[in-house]
Amino acid sequence: MIWTLLTFLLVALTKYITSLRLRNLRDKVQQDQQVADELRKKLTEFVEKESILKDEAEQLMGKANTMHNLISNIERSIEKAGEK
Repeated sequence: MIWTLLTFLLVALTKYITSLRLRNLRDKVQQDQQVADELRKKLTEFVEKESILKDEAEQLMGKANTMHNLISNIERSIEKAGEK
């Protein structure tokens, strides 16, 4: 009879301790999930910013090439005017 009661208490105690550990693990998993969601959001924002910056860089390179061509044309015009 005593062994049955001790076994029952041991099983009940083990179940209680396991439930406490699981509760702590669930809380930790939820916290980790929230952190992962925040990081995923930041990553998405950075990818969008990178895309915008790449587009701006391409536009600036196009403008720089245009300015370079304009300056080359002006220099050629000045050289031709100086030869005449």
